[in-house]
Amino acid sequence: MSEPAAALQAQAEPAPSAEPAPEPVPQPEPVTLTESVTPVEPERASAVPQTQSRESRAVAAALGLDETYKDPLLRAPRRSSVVLCVVLGALFIAMAALMWWETVRTTIGQQYDDLVWETFKDSFPVFLAPIVNFFTHSTYVIAVIVAIGIVSVIMVIVRHRWRLLVQLVAFALVSFLCGYTLKRILPRTSLDPSLANPANSSPSGHSVAAFAAAVVLILAVPLSLRSIAAVVSFIFATSVGLSVVVEKWHRPSDVIVAFLLVTGLALITLAFTRASGMDKAGARRSSPSLQILATVMIVAGVFGTLFAGYLVWNIVPGLGQEAAWTVSAAQGSALLGISGISAFSLGTILAMRQITASPLSTIGRVGAPPAPPVASQPSPRQ
Repeated sequence: MSEPAAALQAQAEPAPSAEPAPEPVPQPEPVTLTESVTPVEPERASAVPQTQSRESRAVAAALGLDETYKDPLLRAPRRSSVVLCVVLGALFIAMAALMWWETVRTTIGQQYDDLVWETFKDSFPVFLAPIVNFFTHSTYVIAVIVAIGIVSVIMVIVRHRWRLLVQLVAFALVSFLCGYTLKRILPRTSLDPSLANPANSSPSGHSVAAFAAAVVLILAVPLSLRSIAAVVSFIFATSVGLSVVVEKWHRPSDVIVAFLLVTGLALITLAFTRASGMDKAGARRSSPSLQILATVMIVAGVFGTLFAGYLVWNIVPGLGQEAAWTVSAAQGSALLGISGISAFSLGTILAMRQITASPLSTIGRVGAPPAPPVASQPSPRQ
C-alpha cells in the first residue's frame, strides 16, 4: 500500500477513546399528585352488593371510594331494628287481642265498659268540653283526617320518598280494612242481662281512622318536624278517642283496642323501611328533643296505664253490685287508660321511626358527607 493510501485510511478510522462512553441515565417518569383516597379492602368490597342507589354512588364518589363500596345503612335500617319492629308490632297486636278478650268475653269486663259508657259524660272535665264538642261531629273528624292525609302525602312527594308513599297508603288501607272487618265479625255475647248496650262496637272505627292518620303524619315528616308531629298526633288521636266515649258511640275498650291494633300495624310497616323511606345520609343525626319526647311519652303512658289498671282492680268487687263508689274510679281509669295507651303507643312509634329512618352510619354521620382532601399543587422544579 502506498503512503498516500495509508494516510487516508488512518484519517477515516476513529481514534480509540481513552475512557468508555457513559451509559444513558434513565429519566424518571413524571409524578402526578392525585387526591389522597382511602383504599377499599378487597374483602369489604366483595361483600357489598354491586347494585347501588344513586345516593350511595354519590357518597362513595365524594369520599373517593371504589364504586363497589356501599354503606348498607344507606339502603336499609339495621337488621336488629327491623326485627325489633316486628316483635313489638306482634306484641301490640297481642295486647289488643287480650284487651278485647278481657272486656268482651268476661262478665267483669262488660260490666266495667257499660258503667263507663253510661256515666263518662257526666264527669268529663269542663275545660275540655270545646274540644270534645268539636270532635263529636263526624264531619269534622273526617275533615281533619283527610287534611292530615293530604298534608302527609304532599310532604312525602316533596321529599321524593316514593317507597314511603307506598308504605303509608298500604298501612292506611290495612288499618281501615282491619277496623271495618273486625267490628263486624267479632262476636259479643251479653254476659249480664242488666247491661244497657249489648251491641258490639269493638274496635272503634273513628279511633282507628284518627290514630292511623296520626301515625301517617309522624312517618311522613322529616326529622326536624318529627317531634312536633308526635305532639299534634297525640292531641288529635286522644281527643277523638275520648270524644267517642263521651258521646256514647263507643266503650273505652273499643278505643284502646283500636289504638293498640293500629300501633302494631304501624310497627310492622316500619319493618319494611328502605332507602326511599329513610332520612338522607347527610341529614341524619341524633335528636335530643326527639329522644326526650319519646321517653316522656312512653314513661307517662306506662305509668298512666298502670294506674288505670290499679283503679279498675280496686273497683272489681263493686262492679256487679252497682256500687256508687265505683263510678268515679271507673271514669278516671277510662280517662287515664285512653290517654296512657295513646301516649305509650305514639311514643313507641316515634322512637322506632327514628331508629329505622336515621341509623347513624360510618359515612355522613353528622351533616354532609366529608369532602376528600385537596392535593397541594407541586412546586416548580428549580
